Amino acid sequence: MIDSPPLEASRYDWYAQYNPHYGCRMYKFHIFHLEEFPVHFTFSPGAAHDSPFSIPLAQKVSRMKPSLKKILMDAGYDSFLNHAEMFGMFWVAPLIEWWENAVCSPDGTEWRINARVNRLWKERASCPT
Repeated sequence: MIDSPPLEASRYDWYAQYNPHYGCRMYKFHIFHLEEFPVHFTFSPGAAHDSPFSIPLAQKVSRMKPSLKKILMDAGYDSFLNHAEMFGMFWVAPLIEWWENAVCSPDGTEWRINARVNRLWKERASCPT
């Protein structure tokens, strides 16, 4: 599971950003859990969107070669790129909650996701390291 619990900042921390959803100045932990155990985390500002932090976090965990049956993520991580990258790294279709106003795209079909994963693999395979 990947989640981003809030970490409320001290009232004296002038660098913490205000998050209107939680109604406080805060930071976020983006945590990758393996069952109930936290495996790795990333720290971010409180008003930052969750999605950009999931792929670097998952890349660090993928080096550990975990055996996953599913990946659960909340709606803050819902994006086509997250679906494709998580499947490409772990070979597991992620279960990402949708926003209530989400729109289904034809690019979200299983065939299109597999095509995207294959294209990303070919692009990375051709890049010199």
